[in-house]
Amino acid sequence: MLLHAHQQFGAARHCYARLVGLAPSTFKWSYYSALVAAESGSPAQAREAFDRALQLEPNYLPGRVRRAASLLEEGSPDRSAEEYAAVVADSPENAEAHYGLGRALAVQGRLKEALIHYERACLLFPSYSAAHYAAAQLYGRLGDVARARNHLRAYERSSRTAPPPHDPYLEELQRLGQGAQAHLQRSVALAAAGKLEEAATANLEAIRLDPSSVQGHVNLISLYGRLRRFSEAESQYQAAVALNPSHSEAHYNYGVMLFDAERFAEARRAFRKTIEANPMHADAHNNYAFLVEREGKPGEALKHYREAVRLAPAHRTARFHLARLFTAAGQLQDAIGQFEQLREPEDERTADVEYGLATACYRLGDLDRALKHTRRAHDLAVKYGRRDLTGRLEHDLRVLARRRSR
Repeated sequence: MLLHAHQQFGAARHCYARLVGLAPSTFKWSYYSALVAAESGSPAQAREAFDRALQLEPNYLPGRVRRAASLLEEGSPDRSAEEYAAVVADSPENAEAHYGLGRALAVQGRLKEALIHYERACLLFPSYSAAHYAAAQLYGRLGDVARARNHLRAYERSSRTAPPPHDPYLEELQRLGQGAQAHLQRSVALAAAGKLEEAATANLEAIRLDPSSVQGHVNLISLYGRLRRFSEAESQYQAAVALNPSHSEAHYNYGVMLFDAERFAEARRAFRKTIEANPMHADAHNNYAFLVEREGKPGEALKHYREAVRLAPAHRTARFHLARLFTAAGQLQDAIGQFEQLREPEDERTADVEYGLATACYRLGDLDRALKHTRRAHDLAVKYGRRDLTGRLEHDLRVLARRRSR
């Protein structure tokens, strides 16, 4: 493992082969054997090793993602796409799987489907450099120069980052590395697991080892904000912007912290700085729009919700708010068009979507559709325990039924 952590792949591979022979039923050694084969550029051997390891633990998600990657490198895009699609079905928030599925679909020539998954990967992890670059290339091939340019800018600003692997075995391996980057990677995995104090400690160690690590400070803004240690988050923000005044994630994380602290005017200014540093930041557009709407500026809010949806078509929150503002402005067909795109996938928020559709249809004078969507909203509210909605919807159902019977 020490050899592996320090990229001595040949020697590590020999040791793992001995371990697999001594303990063939131990997943850990088979998995590490597959990882080192993949990292040393042997996709066929890696895929075979992942097959053996996953026979021992078939549901180990990081292993399935890596096997899918090996299949693609081996020249089997169809099988790779199937594997990635299965992972996405089991774990829809896995940015790495969406990016991998996009790659496999692109190799198959299914470019528009690939773009959906590249966009989703970028939404789930906004600084995912490889996904931005891949999206830029595909948009360029399809002739959408504006979106290609936007993704290329995001790629250039992303500092070559990728989402954390959420892989306990890999995390154990990385702890054997002693560099600042290893601590940063470990901190991301710890934060994803909800271990915020430990993640903060790992970032502090990364900064100690590399005082120029902007990312360490940027991560700590978010971590201290989530821990509600707001003054420490403020100090980390000042340290980050002293090193890089135009670091978009520093401004964004600071904005989120200020919002949580209910310092809304300052949060709005921080999100404005995020957009100035990175006009491609869909979450910043969404959050800025929410705050300017709160200040009574629906026109400006509408512009930024539109931009968030343009940049990230899968951004459900921005699209919902856009639909809501269309309804308020009387642009009812536009509102219905936006709400319709939010009906799938179903979750607890779909009740709000159906309610929004019902409202827009009612204002159009279409009582039948309004009643249908109100019933659907009520059923979903009951299903997901949305007590904040059920009473209101029951009242609306009675009112609609009476008006429809007249």
